[in-house]
Amino acid sequence: MSDVPMSDSRTISRITCEVPHRLSSRVREALQMCGVQGGFVQTSRSVQIRERSLPFLTASATSLEETLSDTYYIHVTPGHEQKVLERLIVHVGLQKADRGTIYSEELRYLGDPQLLGIGPDSVDEGATGNDGLNPQTSRRLPIVNDIAGISCFVPRGKGSLVARVALEMGASVPSVMFGRGTGWRDRLGLVRIAIPAEKEIVTLTSPGRDAEVLAQQIVQGARLNQPGAGFVFLHSLKRGLVNIHLWLGSQRHAASINQIVAAVDALWGDTGWRSRFTVEEESPLVAGDTHGFMRDLRVVTLLTREGQTRDILRAAMEAGAGGATTSGVTQFFVSPSGRHEAPGAVEMTSIIVPEPRLDRITELMLAATSDRSEGSVAFPCIFVGTVPWAYSYRRRTS
Repeated sequence: MSDVPMSDSRTISRITCEVPHRLSSRVREALQMCGVQGGFVQTSRSVQIRERSLPFLTASATSLEETLSDTYYIHVTPGHEQKVLERLIVHVGLQKADRGTIYSEELRYLGDPQLLGIGPDSVDEGATGNDGLNPQTSRRLPIVNDIAGISCFVPRGKGSLVARVALEMGASVPSVMFGRGTGWRDRLGLVRIAIPAEKEIVTLTSPGRDAEVLAQQIVQGARLNQPGAGFVFLHSLKRGLVNIHLWLGSQRHAASINQIVAAVDALWGDTGWRSRFTVEEESPLVAGDTHGFMRDLRVVTLLTREGQTRDILRAAMEAGAGGATTSGVTQFFVSPSGRHEAPGAVEMTSIIVPEPRLDRITELMLAATSDRSEGSVAFPCIFVGTVPWAYSYRRRTS
């Protein structure tokens, strides 16, 4: 892979599917029906607000409720993306608006596509062509085309705070995963002693028009504008279906508000009708402090076997990469006879990269892998996505 320059990268589609653990087998069945050869899965927890009535009082109390979930990452060719997306939605029942989140994004992939099972034969044409969806059913799926992803890296124990802010803003059901940080923490000097390397990764989706303002409100509400408090960024998504079942409690009507919103989303095909902010409100909300705002970055996702990550990250940091957060995932394969896990742990690392330094950083990352291909020919894998906006605390120099 060290001989693969950035100019030889190709566009692929990554489908991310977040579902409660009890529905994980349905995801695997849908992938098998599509002929998808495999992917990666990560243990996570989805967070919602539980509303409870208080005895003898008209008021109610709220608390966060967590559900064990699985987050799947599936890589397919762009031509197969829509059919795989629809098959997953229908087979898992995600169109019910409260079972999970699924979305796709375009990425550049450096390396041989066959190593990830995303080549021309990765998805069986017969399976996806006969997916049981007539055009009318397909049109009724509440898939929207104007969504954005928001990712937050915060110290362990702070993920619930970010999740509550996102839920109270009415964004979407967030997912929280564990990881460890490198880079930003190391650049804080002596302050890093008080900042643990263990991180929580919080991901959620938002209507595209509101994403930047919602991210700014997360910065303010979760106090990410403090030293070592965390990092937040937006990433561009293509299309998806979002879990908006934010509040748990009794239902008093024939249809829940979540079902109504999903139905209108399907009717319009986007979320513009429920945009919450006007143009006048699109100014920064973090107490007028825009010092930590950054634009036009890239997020480099690195998939490696356990033990490969350190040297590759060192090369990226020396070339000018920003912060990096690593978490554990499991590679799996799907075959006609079932599913089996690949031996050994896999690490997934997100690295924030300034766009002008992208080519040099990826070149050095690939060079750092040249001696590590034996025994794990599919690793490491490098993907590049777009980050239109990010925020991290920066100490003022004047």
